[in-house]
Amino acid sequence: MAEINIEVRSPFQRMILDTLAEFESLEQCLAFRDSLPNKPQQDICTAMIMMMAYAYIDQEIQTEADCETARDILSSY
Repeated sequence: MAEINIEVRSPFQRMILDTLAEFESLEQCLAFRDSLPNKPQQDICTAMIMMMAYAYIDQEIQTEADCETARDILSSY
């Protein structure tokens, strides 16, 4: 997998992303988030987790073939 680049606005966000990148599972990411001392920091971490997930999806889903299942599901509506 290629490196995922996410632009951040603060050193705290960069620290969060660097730490999350070291983990191998969502459970580890969520445990780290829950270990942060306050809700605003936990909310930032949640946002960073989501940004990483979306960046990964954006990087990996590149072709129409990748979207075939979604198209099949949506066509029933």
